Amino acid sequence: MPSPGQIAAASRVKSNAFPPSVNLLADFDATTGVTLSTTNVTAWTDRASGYVVSQVVEGRYPTVDSINGRAALVFDGTDDNLTGATALAGLIDQSAPYTAYFLGQLSGNLSSPRAMFGASNSGTAYAYHFHQNTDGYGRGSASVTNNGTQTPGTTNPFDYTAVYTGSNISTWVNGVASLSAAANTVAPVCDLFSIGCLIYGGGIQQPWNGLIGRILIYSVAHDSTTRGAISAGLRTLYGL
Repeated sequence: MPSPGQIAAASRVKSNAFPPSVNLLADFDATTGVTLSTTNVTAWTDRASGYVVSQVVEGRYPTVDSINGRAALVFDGTDDNLTGATALAGLIDQSAPYTAYFLGQLSGNLSSPRAMFGASNSGTAYAYHFHQNTDGYGRGSASVTNNGTQTPGTTNPFDYTAVYTGSNISTWVNGVASLSAAANTVAPVCDLFSIGCLIYGGGIQQPWNGLIGRILIYSVAHDSTTRGAISAGLRTLYGL
């Protein structure tokens, strides 16, 4: 039987685990849960809930590389993407608060919209996406969006955080605040989740041109202490 000291030590290890598991909906980690066919990524399973995104179309498969020596998926900026996780799509529309974290790297063409991941309604209108460009996020429908400045402006790796309170969206890049604005009140209920692009209007929009190492989605709006710790933890993992 473990002693009180052993129990306390085990509790400390559990509480210090990264990322924190409380309210964690999805954890897409490129070091695990990746299904390969030769060098092509055909599916990616999140570690927290078992959500799966996949690709079956030849020529649209991401591949695997690394960011500072840690595994990351490579998207070609044309049509590479992974989609699915219907239940997850509904968790990042406007129905409830959440916090999303992203660790990635762009390969170039910083002036074009590049969607990290997003959710849409049967591929016809989007409810939310995160992307690198001068209009750093979209929320609503294809014609009703909130725009703000959200651009790393560099091909260096970066981490991105978005906190949605239920009425307001705020974003950070590498822990530095970059945007705070009221969210749109008009948005479809989502049924399609995508990584590496946004899918609406009958096709692939704003494909990601670069690497994606980690995506975390929580079911609560994190406070500044928790947000800062997770953001810093991602940067440490990837040597930023």
